[in-house]
Amino acid sequence: MDRFSGLLRWVFIASALPALTYGGMTAAFRMDHLSFGAIFSQLSWLVPALLGGGAIALLVGLILLFVKAPLTGLMSILAGLVSLAMGFGPIEMRRQAQLVPAIHDISTDVEDPPAFVATAALRKKTDNPAAYDTEQTQAQLDSYPDLETIVLSVESAAAFEACLAAVKQQGLELVEANEAEGRIEATATTRWFGFKDDVVIRVRAGPGGGALVDIRSKSRVGMSDVGANAIRIRQLRDRIKASTGDV
Repeated sequence: MDRFSGLLRWVFIASALPALTYGGMTAAFRMDHLSFGAIFSQLSWLVPALLGGGAIALLVGLILLFVKAPLTGLMSILAGLVSLAMGFGPIEMRRQAQLVPAIHDISTDVEDPPAFVATAALRKKTDNPAAYDTEQTQAQLDSYPDLETIVLSVESAAAFEACLAAVKQQGLELVEANEAEGRIEATATTRWFGFKDDVVIRVRAGPGGGALVDIRSKSRVGMSDVGANAIRIRQLRDRIKASTGDV
């Protein structure tokens, strides 16, 4: 029985290799040692390996529990769950991408979008350019018609403070807050891959009083943002309006 348990442990180790490979590639990407394209090109075999490895680790864990090796069994089950979660991550991302347009630059003002200034300097040459992509405008208008300039009843100074508070509440990394220019820039970073989306908020005085706020969110890499930028703008809009009482 001990020999059989040892064999099962080796099966567990082998099933963990895809998870270790995927985790290592992700870490290399976050440290700028590997491009996302390099990872994406390997997903065709990594995802099946992760799912298969996860299933094997779960089975091994259950068997080890029955042969009275509870600690090793629980470790194997945990590794299996981690591997399955890694494998289903790209699948879920692909599913979400199919539900939204393949665009990555969203603005509440498509005719005069807020410009990135401080965050533009943070983009690498291989990233999506900071300039507004007009080729994505129609797709945005068709898919996100609710994203329009935000009209607030408060004056510009109060609107700026509300926007700044919303950025902090959203958990974004503040890059610059220039009240004289009515411009706030921040960056959002995803948990797993560390993808970065830049956000710029523009605050201007309204023609009849009050303030006009426009928000633009753009991904640094990738063609599709999987809908993240539109969701982020909606969340910021709702926070800002709730803060100023314009609900």
